[in-house]
Amino acid sequence: GDAQELLSLKAVVGTNHIRICVQEAFGQPIIFAVIDNLLRGAAGQALMNANLLAGISPFQNLETTLR
Repeated sequence: GDAQELLSLKAVVGTNHIRICVQEAFGQPIIFAVIDNLLRGAAGQALMNANLLAGISPFQNLETTLR
């Protein structure tokens, strides 16, 4: 699809996926990327660490495709 469809947040929310689009502008490549950083950022990392401290799977309570 077009760049707008490719870079839709709906495509990555709740996943560990990234969508990347490369386009040309003024003879230079322009790179766009979309991620769900709630799972890849500090919030997801904090939950994974808390799970490990509790002795359970780091993926417990993370509804995602990280497994």
